[in-house]
Amino acid sequence: MVGSDHGKTAETLRAPAPMLDSSTPEAAPSTILAGRLVHASTKAPLPGLTIVASERTDGDGQVLRRAVSTADGRFELRLSDSDLRRLMADSQTQPLFDTTVYLAIWNGEESLGTLTARFATGPVPSRVELDDQLVTVPVVKRNYTLRALVVSTSAVPLAGIDVTLESVALGQRTVLGTSTTDDDGLASFSYAGGPKASETDTDLRVQLVASYAGLELTRSPVLFPVRHDQRVRLVSPEDPAQGSTELERLQAAISGPLGSADLGALTVDEVQLLAQEADVYPPHLAILVRATALASGTQVEVDELYAMGRAGLSMTAAELLAV
Repeated sequence: MVGSDHGKTAETLRAPAPMLDSSTPEAAPSTILAGRLVHASTKAPLPGLTIVASERTDGDGQVLRRAVSTADGRFELRLSDSDLRRLMADSQTQPLFDTTVYLAIWNGEESLGTLTARFATGPVPSRVELDDQLVTVPVVKRNYTLRALVVSTSAVPLAGIDVTLESVALGQRTVLGTSTTDDDGLASFSYAGGPKASETDTDLRVQLVASYAGLELTRSPVLFPVRHDQRVRLVSPEDPAQGSTELERLQAAISGPLGSADLGALTVDEVQLLAQEADVYPPHLAILVRATALASGTQVEVDELYAMGRAGLSMTAAELLAV
């Protein structure tokens, strides 16, 4: 939508004409209606927009004049004598010489709304300077691309793998697209960025999930920031039917949000926050944190400790040392 303030009548170019018949006001030979289109938020000038002047806003009014805004957002509409007569005929309830014209703003075939300009006309040519016209330009979402390469542990490209691209927010996941790898193991995606996206940042956190015949094989860490045309490499087991273990999926899910933090040193509150950020089951993450902390002081591997915890066995350091 657009908004505007009333314009002011500029000084006339010559002396006033004789007194007019009050029953039928005479219009000026021409009036130049000038103004500037600016962005409603940034106040930056808007060039290349079409301004259409008409007598009504319901679509039935005659189009009077058109103009295109210049590089500095300015426009001029020269309203002829017949234009002004038509406008004043539709303005009978207004004071003498007080005229209303409706301006529709277009960006190509996209309507950006209408504004109303009310101004005074006189019996001689004049120039009416309107205040800056505020135009709300719809936000255009940028489109980005991402390509995923799915390979086996021996670096062989895997064809026919289903890959899902998801945006990851706090407690929420949204599927941005799905794709199947080609003979070169590549899956391609095109998606819209977030509300603050720029040329260098999509304003999203994303994760890729690779699956085969409905069975999840692997998933990427949570990626951020994500660039346009980013490439991501996913490593899958040799046999797609093998899939990845629960522990591997859990480790992959938390790797992005965890960053360089020490997993084994996380507090209870930090575990809860990490579980929300990575969208994983908090009790399973708590077992992994405990297993990581104990593994640093024993000869037992993290995966063995995690398996013990998932089986309901105690993982206290004293019991481990007694084994």
